[in-house]
Amino acid sequence: MSHPTPLCLDNQGNIFLAVNPAVDRRTKHIEIRYHYIREFYERGEMDIYFVASEDQLADALTKNVPFSGIEKFRSSVGMMRYSTS
Repeated sequence: MSHPTPLCLDNQGNIFLAVNPAVDRRTKHIEIRYHYIREFYERGEMDIYFVASEDQLADALTKNVPFSGIEKFRSSVGMMRYSTS
């Protein structure tokens, strides 16, 4: 792989757990879930970025998004408006 795969998250807590090996009594039960991602991150195969919820492009394909969100998604991915007239 020539470039690390980007992982864009909108939760600072998830980012912290994915990149920091710290374990305490509050995070011990969820620690195993993050080993897989942390291994990729530590090997330089994945970069983890914070992206605010309103800027998550994937939400337009997976969630109920208002028209303004669809318009933002459309322009961000280079889609053009189609007119039948």
